[in-house]
Amino acid sequence: MLGKKYPTPRFALKRHLQALSKMDTFDRLPEISVPTLILTGEEDKVISSENSMILAERIPNAQLKIFKGVGHLFTTEIGDQIEEVVMNFLSENRFG
Repeated sequence: MLGKKYPTPRFALKRHLQALSKMDTFDRLPEISVPTLILTGEEDKVISSENSMILAERIPNAQLKIFKGVGHLFTTEIGDQIEEVVMNFLSENRFG
C-alpha cells in the first residue's frame, strides 16, 4: 500500500491544501481544446458527481461517464468497466 510505505510529508500536504484554497480555473475551462474524458461515481461523497457535470458543460466536447452505484474510489470497485470506457475513448480520439 503506497500511503503507508511512502506517506505524504506534512509540508507537502499543507502546500497542497493552500493551493486548493486559492486555485480557481473555472473561467479557463472553455479554453481546453483536447479531447477530455470525465469519470465520476454517482455516489461520490468526496467530490459530488454534480461537479463532474459542471466540468463537462464547461469543457468543449468533453465526454462524461457517471458510474452508477459507486463512490469516490470507483476505480477499485469497477476497474474492468473503467478500462473499457477509457480504451474506447482513446481509440476514438487521437493524441499527438
